[in-house]
Amino acid sequence: MRNSDKPPIVCGTDFSATATEAINIAAAMARRLASRLVLVHADQFYRSSLVSDPTVVETAISERRGELNSEAQRLRDLGTQVEEKSLFGSAFDELVATATKSKARFIVVGAIGRGLARRLLLGSIAERTAETSPVPTLVVRMKRADLDMKDRCHWQLIRRRFKRILRAT
Repeated sequence: MRNSDKPPIVCGTDFSATATEAINIAAAMARRLASRLVLVHADQFYRSSLVSDPTVVETAISERRGELNSEAQRLRDLGTQVEEKSLFGSAFDELVATATKSKARFIVVGAIGRGLARRLLLGSIAERTAETSPVPTLVVRMKRADLDMKDRCHWQLIRRRFKRILRAT
């Protein structure tokens, strides 16, 4: 069976340090399982009415696609078969839809961790993905010392850890 015939592993990214760690784990698993990795970046912001200047939107989309392509190339250099997808919509909806369409083995996502109030208002992408996905979801969290400055701001809001790491279906 060729790699393209096997169910892929789907991994979401927002280009944070935590997402990079999730990508590294997903890529290692894909290589070990002789499967391909579908790397997904979904962005809802650029479709919103908050941005009215098409030049700003196109520049931002182009930058994100460039980051996605660079990440995919880094993984290819390590021997991972990668397919990248730049999508528009809510991250968890797009991850679940991609996993469903591609009949994925599982989804890998990084979780930064946010305070309870923020999670109640905005929700957690990792948590929503795990709850709505028809395939198992692996949620990756980094140790506080390994987080970059952007992620450390969110870390200060954490009061408890995720108890569920892998949800079997």
